[in-house]
Amino acid sequence: MNKSNIRLVSSLSPSALNPDGLSPIKNDEIEIGKISEVQSLPIDWLWKDVLAFKKMTLVAGEPGVGKSQLLLYIASIISNGLNFKHDNKRCKEGKVLLISGEDTPEDTIKPRLLALGANVDNIHYVKG
Repeated sequence: MNKSNIRLVSSLSPSALNPDGLSPIKNDEIEIGKISEVQSLPIDWLWKDVLAFKKMTLVAGEPGVGKSQLLLYIASIISNGLNFKHDNKRCKEGKVLLISGEDTPEDTIKPRLLALGANVDNIHYVKG
């Protein structure tokens, strides 16, 4: 790989590149390494093949398809330390932090959590 390839991929200034154009480079903004040097690790699943620990998950879809309901279901399972559907492994009981830009806790979130049997003592939300 030459410097121009690295510059194209990383958008770094030429002064940030190592002279050989191959070795990992590091500055205050970005660090680049070779994928061949990465050690593969197994994924730690919260809900097998659906939701992993330490990974960002994006739930997207049209209005009214149940995104909020799905996330409250997940919160309910975690708050009680129960099994997810189609997974025989019980998850560890844990705390959940909800951030909602649409639903309010008083008329939507708490009633839905109670209907799901959530342990509401383990569920918190960002106010405001």
